[in-house]
Amino acid sequence: MNRFHRLLRGAMLGILTVSPQVGTAQSALWDWSGAVDETPATAPLRAMLAQVPAAYLLPSGDLLASLGFGDLDAARRVLASLDSDLPLALRAANRAAPTARLTMEMGAETETWINAVGFSVADIHQMVVHENRTDAASLIALSPDAAARVPDALLASGYERQGYMSLHAYAAGEDGTRDREAGRSGDPFRSFIGLSARVDVAGTLLRHGRTWSSFSTLAYGARSPAVADPVVRVQLDALDGLDAGALLQATFHPEAAPLLQSDPVAALRGTDAERDAGGWRSLLLADFSTGAVSTGVMVLTADWPADLDPTPLAALITARWNGTDIAGRSAAVQLGVPVEVNLWQTADGLVVLRLAATAPTAVGQRGVTTNPVFAFFSQRLRMLDLNFLP
Repeated sequence: MNRFHRLLRGAMLGILTVSPQVGTAQSALWDWSGAVDETPATAPLRAMLAQVPAAYLLPSGDLLASLGFGDLDAARRVLASLDSDLPLALRAANRAAPTARLTMEMGAETETWINAVGFSVADIHQMVVHENRTDAASLIALSPDAAARVPDALLASGYERQGYMSLHAYAAGEDGTRDREAGRSGDPFRSFIGLSARVDVAGTLLRHGRTWSSFSTLAYGARSPAVADPVVRVQLDALDGLDAGALLQATFHPEAAPLLQSDPVAALRGTDAERDAGGWRSLLLADFSTGAVSTGVMVLTADWPADLDPTPLAALITARWNGTDIAGRSAAVQLGVPVEVNLWQTADGLVVLRLAATAPTAVGQRGVTTNPVFAFFSQRLRMLDLNFLP
């Protein structure tokens, strides 16, 4: 029986002590050796994170800052066998496109994109969306034919080739503005509200920013990439420790502490005193699926004081998942599935916590699918109501 099937049997608690790269397990309760497959589930995500700046995933004081990843290729493979009268490309986009304000503004009339920008959702392999309170940018991996069509399509749509410092891009609209009269529902970058846009293609990678500032930050992303950040590597290794199918989407939230509104250090010390030596640092949500079954994952990191053993945190979270809060709610009852909680600590003291729960994939009208656990995590986060965390 592999680890994926053991997920269905119930919670499993573990405590690991590892080097900065996730290493050999020190507990028999979790038999992950730390070895990563030759083609890990996070390989497409790692490739995209090699092209975006590490600054995207550093705390900035902006609670709305996030980075979303979607693997539309993987979604098409996973969903191909499910019956639906809706085109596979649209079902895959619905499932895997990052949950972000930018993707909502891109609109649903995706079949008209090819006329406005040279590609459709069927041409997207993977995409990354970064947004904060005031700006947004995206990185899209396209098929070669689609990438070649983009420049002429943008020029025909009214974009102009412009320069900014040492950079060049196809630009439309004054920097950071919106003009509804210039809006086009078929243009995913300008949207129906006429957002400003700067777009360029290098090989098969399309880079887009709403402003020259966001475009230039993304354009130079590979110089100090997110994938090289030690905390990001630990989070990705935690995802690769699962055997749960294909990774369809993931969302990073670099401002975890104020979003979670909880203090794990104080919870274990038994005090509500102001935190002075540790606490939540970053949060990652992920959607895995084999098709009929989906796994929702939450990976948390926390700066941890040297004088406090983090081990009891896993049991505390499991108890809260199964128990009820003051409103009589229980995550276990709402979802009908148990949670697997794994916790380990890196050599430099960072605590890594992984929650994973597996449930049947929800199938809605016209064969549109969702991951119930990922949706539950995402909704609770939007509501600032992750009551199962201490």
